[in-house]
Amino acid sequence: MSVVTVTRASASPPGQVWAALTRFPAYGSALPLTTVRTDPGRPRLGWSFTGLTGLGPLRFADSMLLTAWEPPCSDRPGGRFRVVKTGRLLDGWAEATVTPAATGSLVTWTEEILLRPWPFRRVSGPLLAPLTARLFGRALDRLLADAGRADADPAGAAP
Repeated sequence: MSVVTVTRASASPPGQVWAALTRFPAYGSALPLTTVRTDPGRPRLGWSFTGLTGLGPLRFADSMLLTAWEPPCSDRPGGRFRVVKTGRLLDGWAEATVTPAATGSLVTWTEEILLRPWPFRRVSGPLLAPLTARLFGRALDRLLADAGRADADPAGAAP
């Protein structure tokens, strides 16, 4: 198993960073050759989305299910979500946390991506870890660039 953690600081407050990280359709613009399909409605426990990556007919689906959903609220200025990969090709999970920092927010993205079926897991983890760190570091940078937008929709934020 190879777990990768990427951490980024943002000058934006936690609510805006949370909104940027939980605008799941925007992941398509942050990840190369990817489009995202989501369940209807706002994210919540049991809600799912799928990243379709590739060109034309040569695409694969990375399906994910939200298993933890803790948006920022008045009692908790930071937030956390976790997804479990449910697709046929990729296994693993991802967790993102947003915490307040002195000058904005700190984001920690932790991910494990493994190939299915089971015999490929041992080999795929160490091979995919460097690619995962680079890919999600860049994606996180792109998503956080949107965090300061005034029109950010705080998806899932508690009223």
